[in-house]
Amino acid sequence: RGSQASAFASDMSAGPAAYMHWPVPRPPSDGHGAGAQPGLSSQKKVQDVLKATGKNMASVYKSAESFVQGAAGGAIGTAMLYPFEATKMRMQASGCKSLGFFPTLQNTASTEGVVGLYKGIRQVVM
Repeated sequence: RGSQASAFASDMSAGPAAYMHWPVPRPPSDGHGAGAQPGLSSQKKVQDVLKATGKNMASVYKSAESFVQGAAGGAIGTAMLYPFEATKMRMQASGCKSLGFFPTLQNTASTEGVVGLYKGIRQVVM
């Protein structure tokens, strides 16, 4: 057990790149410590890292665009379908299946308003 701990510690002492088995590009150091370059803008730093990994800004923007589109699609889908899910959960919790789905939905909307249809959505989104 002691040898496993020392092997883990030696991997971690080499930095995260050695432990994770993927290269972490670092900007060249100018002697001011930790790769700091006075006057270097954050955009230039990003470009340097992308150049070191062989990627370009277009691929990064495409990935970011895909991420945002997926998140927006998921949020819209959740917002549209949640009233039906909430109605189903209310029917299951109350054991009231004789009214039916749409009368239960209509009853919830008329007694509690639209807010009642979205009760509990915060837990789903988080």
